[in-house]
Amino acid sequence: MTPVRHVRDTGTHAYLMKFMIRLRNAPVSSDRAKVANVSLWNRHLTLFTAVEGFPKLAATNRKDMTDYYKKMKRIAIYPGSFDPVTNGHIDILERGLKLFDKIIVAILLNPGKDPLFTVEERIHMLKISLKKIHNIEIDTFSGLLVDYAAKKKSHAILRGMRAVSDFEYEFQLALMNRRLNREIQTVFLMTGLRWIFTSSSIIKEAARFGGNINGMVPPIVNHKLKEKFGFISNSK
Repeated sequence: MTPVRHVRDTGTHAYLMKFMIRLRNAPVSSDRAKVANVSLWNRHLTLFTAVEGFPKLAATNRKDMTDYYKKMKRIAIYPGSFDPVTNGHIDILERGLKLFDKIIVAILLNPGKDPLFTVEERIHMLKISLKKIHNIEIDTFSGLLVDYAAKKKSHAILRGMRAVSDFEYEFQLALMNRRLNREIQTVFLMTGLRWIFTSSSIIKEAARFGGNINGMVPPIVNHKLKEKFGFISNSK
């Protein structure tokens, strides 16, 4: 391998050192800017390797920024009313964790809806239902989903799709979110075949008339639905 011959051009050396120090110390406002700096750093490293004193500085800081990039967590927001959570929701969540390092289960606070369960009840059921699943967070939000995602440093929205009937609404929603913030992507997962017919509204309707919903929802949800519709006494 031919050894690199260092250039001893004092003016060029001084300029490059100042440039790389400025790049190293430049404030960045987002993870994307830091990743962009990694790319810029690598390009200059290739171009100016022959400058004496530069390779050591470049290699050190390139490693710092590359390490930062590798440590960036892939965080997704899984939004919904979860009124109540079903096994279909949990299926999407578990499969989503194969794609993301962390998923935030975000309950939408929608004043336009009249939910069966309070926010506190839904959080309680989610915590019990998901206690064996790691790398998740349960939270609530109001307002624009993309604003909430940006606040939580997430670049992805996770959505489940049961059938063709879901597509039009989800497609419109994804396009609007992309129009509002192009840095946030929507990722769709098809619901598992065994859950394709289930939804929170259908399960609530079946439970209201005493239907057997065993296996469609976590045990805590089955119990709470029976309490809510008066089939068993309240455990409080």
